[in-house]
Amino acid sequence: MNARITSVALVVATLAVSATARAEFPSLKDAIDRARTRGPASVMAAADVRIAGATRYGAGLPPLTNPYLEVFVDRTKETNGLAAVQANLWLPVELSGQRGKRLAEVDAMVAWKQTAKLAAQSNAVGEAVAAYGELLVAAARKLHADEGIKIARDEAAYVNGRFDAKDATIVDKAQADGEVGRWLQMKAEADLAFALAKARLSIAIGEPNLEDPKGNLSVELPALRFKDGDALTKYLVENSPTLKQHSLEATYFGASKDKWEADKYVPVNFILSAGRTDMGDLRLGGGLSWTFPVLRKNQSEIARAEADADRAKGNFEIAKASITARAKGFYVAYDVARKAISTIDTIAVPAAQAVVDASVASWKAGKTEQTRVFLARRDLATARERRLEITAIGWRAYGDLAGLVGDTP
Repeated sequence: MNARITSVALVVATLAVSATARAEFPSLKDAIDRARTRGPASVMAAADVRIAGATRYGAGLPPLTNPYLEVFVDRTKETNGLAAVQANLWLPVELSGQRGKRLAEVDAMVAWKQTAKLAAQSNAVGEAVAAYGELLVAAARKLHADEGIKIARDEAAYVNGRFDAKDATIVDKAQADGEVGRWLQMKAEADLAFALAKARLSIAIGEPNLEDPKGNLSVELPALRFKDGDALTKYLVENSPTLKQHSLEATYFGASKDKWEADKYVPVNFILSAGRTDMGDLRLGGGLSWTFPVLRKNQSEIARAEADADRAKGNFEIAKASITARAKGFYVAYDVARKAISTIDTIAVPAAQAVVDASVASWKAGKTEQTRVFLARRDLATARERRLEITAIGWRAYGDLAGLVGDTP
């Protein structure tokens, strides 16, 4: 408990220091590193490791347990008031290997919690990567909206000038002004999405005063280290800290069972006796005391440890199947998103842009209606928005893959 309190205090102190200065927007690598060390789940998992290690102090004590002393005094009137004194010093000694079993249990717990820490850090990394991509996409949406507002205002000014010159109708003017309003609404929605994405990233990396990203940061999906889905899946499964966590959890409960097995043999008591009889003579002696483990043999504790070990082994198989399915599914989602973005970039957006350019030229030449320009611009905006949506999906898939091993896949 003290270790957990200390860890929480460190987090509070860290956040207090962070509150005094703004933190620059990190790179993806920096965000991953911060999530490993400062993410909420990572900090609490590190505390659990220290708590598990603290139990080693008691487990490593020598086999001699706490001695205790008992003293008896009695007398009879036949001995002229002389009292008989009997003192017994009990020295309990563990002779069934309890100390070694306790240390083995503690070591197994520490190994389990250390791997659980890695699993927590992996999840934290996955959340940070997904939030990082979400924030980049939100920032791109803001830039897209800003560009749309500028173009809409320029065209509205052009239409208003024509209206003042009696070369445009009130409908044309209203449509142009309405287009500005539509883009302002899109900007408000983009600002909201940006604020939420920034909050998620701040939480994921433990940085409450995160600055906004500066410049036009690339929103493109990071490349995978593995081009083949099967090779990537094999790597993620073999290096999954979650699977190792379940395996070491089963090992821990096996060691716990061994400890309870040893503890059913209580310490042997070596007894040293010294006293004086009511006749005044000195008496010295010794003896042994041992409890026979016949009726109570830690049956419940042993059965519970066996059941927990079986549960951990079952969780291992479930997690292995789940991680395999997730790795394959996330890879497919990432690959589909990447290919879809390529198609949009090479076909959809250029085609929509060409329609816009032709519509604007035809409208200003008086050969088409203004509504054709608005529709063309909306189609272009839709294509760009769909690209950003697919990019966001790709980032989520990439973050999910990163969360399986705690690093870029």
